[in-house]
Amino acid sequence: MRPLYPEGRELRHIAFQVHVIAGRVSYLKTKNIEPELITKDEYTNKKFILFSDPDHLPTGFYQIQMKV
Repeated sequence: MRPLYPEGRELRHIAFQVHVIAGRVSYLKTKNIEPELITKDEYTNKKFILFSDPDHLPTGFYQIQMKV
């Protein structure tokens, strides 16, 4: 479980929808950004990751279902 950080009173984090989480993790690592472990949202069962932006605020990628 991720501890609660005092980033701000109103905005907890910002997340971007992506089709493939693993590809984003690889990309972040090429930029020397170490994301947290891939986690599953307990309500939607979709994967997401969090990492710190340059100002050390939490940012994330949230996997959306790919259209077939």
